Amino acid sequence: MFESACDKDPSAIALECGDEQLTYRELDEHANRLAHHLRSFGVVGGARVAILPQRSVDTYVALLGVGKAGAAFVPIDPESPATICSTDGHAPGAWAAIHDALRDLVRVYEGRDPLPTAAVIDSQSVRAGDTVTRASRGYDAGKKINGRKRHIAVDTGGLVLAVIVTIAAVQDRDAGHRILAPVRRSSPPSRTAGPMAATPGAWSSGHARSWR
Repeated sequence: MFESACDKDPSAIALECGDEQLTYRELDEHANRLAHHLRSFGVVGGARVAILPQRSVDTYVALLGVGKAGAAFVPIDPESPATICSTDGHAPGAWAAIHDALRDLVRVYEGRDPLPTAAVIDSQSVRAGDTVTRASRGYDAGKKINGRKRHIAVDTGGLVLAVIVTIAAVQDRDAGHRILAPVRRSSPPSRTAGPMAATPGAWSSGHARSWR
């Protein structure tokens, strides 16, 4: 029925929720993009995909996209958060995989490619508590902080790609090489990947090239 309506008048309004609206063509394109992305994660016919129903255009896109992927949707009750957490969530790397999948879906909803082509890297030194051992802390002479340093890589939309923690004495340029490894694993860059921006300014274009 949906396909027939889409073919008959693709420019007609199919969905309207608040200030948001989608034509049949736009809804079909969004749903197809999501279906292809779900298949790339191994979703096949008979699979179940959890959806948190909300009064929004995105919910209808998700429902249609799951159906186009040949899967079935499972509504999640927001009043019962425990139902979201299964024993599988304790498997090594499970939450990282869930995070990466959700980030990629956000990018798809925004009309972007699932995988980013650029990243922004920054760091912050944090004073360590008394319970932190000397072996796992260091001194950041520039910030005059004795503790650890968080290094984070995000895409240009602010979505997290990778986070690592080092002793505060580690230089940003050295930690940059380390954080590129998890960035590559979570978001393999394309051959046309653009330059990587970084702060502070100690980063050079050489570090960006090493990610390509």
